[in-house]
Amino acid sequence: MEFIDQSSSELRLSLSDSNFNLESLSVIKSETVSFDNLKIKFGILGASHFVRIKSKNVDLTEIFACADVENSESIRLDNGFDLIKNTNAFRYSFTSNILCWDEVKGKYFYEYMSSEKNSSEIFLSFDFPSEKEGNFQARTSVLIKRDSAAKSISITTMHAYPNENNLIKTYTEFFY
Repeated sequence: MEFIDQSSSELRLSLSDSNFNLESLSVIKSETVSFDNLKIKFGILGASHFVRIKSKNVDLTEIFACADVENSESIRLDNGFDLIKNTNAFRYSFTSNILCWDEVKGKYFYEYMSSEKNSSEIFLSFDFPSEKEGNFQARTSVLIKRDSAAKSISITTMHAYPNENNLIKTYTEFFY
């Protein structure tokens, strides 16, 4: 894979609640899991991450990327961005924050996001190529956690931008 210089300022959240075609995305790595009555496909894109949650009553795709996504509502993000979406079938919330690498020293990224996971957690990570050595590697990590008692799925992601000395942390909750 060749280096592509991307900026966290280009990130936007796209949501699709219809039968979105994931093959239109540049998927680098993905996993599919089933929790309760949900089928969850999630992965790392050339430009960030995606999560698709499907059940009998739900078909929701979250795409967080440095690109516009056709046939979805797309929102550019500011620091501390929050979005909540409620329907009869589910409740969805999304939060993003910009973290300065020098302040967090990779605490979340390299410790929590890389730590051993239990059976209710699934983790994916990918290191992107860099042009030069820096304090940290360009990386996207996605952690999915299930809470059967609360009937919820939480998704924590970290997106490292060494060229900007920052990390973008997102947190999604999906209640079904």
